[in-house]
Amino acid sequence: MHGVPSSLGGTPHLQSPPKEMLMHLEDEEPIRQQNLPLKLRSPIPVFPKPLALQFQNFVDYYSIHGYADGTRMEVGSRLVGDMLPHYFPTPNFTCRRLFTPDKNIIETIPVQGTAYWVVEANESSESKSTSAPDKLEIGASICNETLTTSQDSLALLVVVVTYYPFLERLERKVPAQLHFSAFATGDNNTIVIEKDEIETYTTYRRGNVAILAGTPKPLFPGFEFYTFDIDSDTGSSIMPWFGQCERHPEGFGTNSFPLQKSEAEKIDFLLRVIANSREKGHPLIATSPAILQTDTPSISREVTPNGAIALTDEYIQTLKINKNGRLLASGGQFLRRDLEEEAKQIAIARGIRFSSPSHKRKRDRHRGKQHRQSFKSDMREGY
Repeated sequence: MHGVPSSLGGTPHLQSPPKEMLMHLEDEEPIRQQNLPLKLRSPIPVFPKPLALQFQNFVDYYSIHGYADGTRMEVGSRLVGDMLPHYFPTPNFTCRRLFTPDKNIIETIPVQGTAYWVVEANESSESKSTSAPDKLEIGASICNETLTTSQDSLALLVVVVTYYPFLERLERKVPAQLHFSAFATGDNNTIVIEKDEIETYTTYRRGNVAILAGTPKPLFPGFEFYTFDIDSDTGSSIMPWFGQCERHPEGFGTNSFPLQKSEAEKIDFLLRVIANSREKGHPLIATSPAILQTDTPSISREVTPNGAIALTDEYIQTLKINKNGRLLASGGQFLRRDLEEEAKQIAIARGIRFSSPSHKRKRDRHRGKQHRQSFKSDMREGY
């Protein structure tokens, strides 16, 4: 654009574009904005979009992935491997998958269908103590010696469990303590997570455990959170952690959280608490055995007496309501009265509407008697 001399002989100024050009540019602006790529939000706000999509896909295809061939375990391990760096980033932490051990680390959790991930805090060499033999005899093999590194605490051990008989264990119906196996117990009851061929391993005195397992009926994945401290009254037991912390002293009343959108915020919160507690040196507060012996919520609380998922948003959206106002589950059976009232209250609070059931009955609008008989027949069949 050329400068136009000022009438006073001063500094030239830029000539403004014609009004028609400005109007043309204004008309093109909405078109230019429409052609920009559409940015979709994350379907689960607490997760980045790629992680949220992976989270959703794992849940959607959980029952489809093969268990016997290890597909379900590998897909679950991939999800864990992508979640951990989000909460435990470098350089403060190191996340790695363990080689599959030939012996179980936790009692009742078998080697088959199980994968392990470890999160360790990157500490200075002064914070670790290493013990090794002072000297080796001539001709002695290094394989006969042991090199031990001790760390005060383990940031997180994640166990991906897909072994179906484990999911069906009766003691899993309520939060209960677990125990490290003899293989994972070192000297002075310290915890040993892995050993290699030359018997080099790290021992821990306290730490946190997350188990990605779930419920068998219906088959649905979920996280369970635990903590251990061998210097506490519970010794080497792995105690359920209900989420008690400074910001949330009362916890959530359970250590089990299904992988649902409605529970994602809690899972996100718990993982952040674990990461922050490790950085600040504040161990988590384990749930006492006395509390566990009381009437705590069931790990399998998704399984109701009707054999259906508990009253989550996803489950309530599957319910139908008949003309008499009774709620019907997907199998056609009536919901228990107490569950029905609770489901209706939740639906009202969250704006969920029940749809009508699809009846398959013969109707004769000209013969009221036949219509009533057909309706009674349908009710007996559970519609």
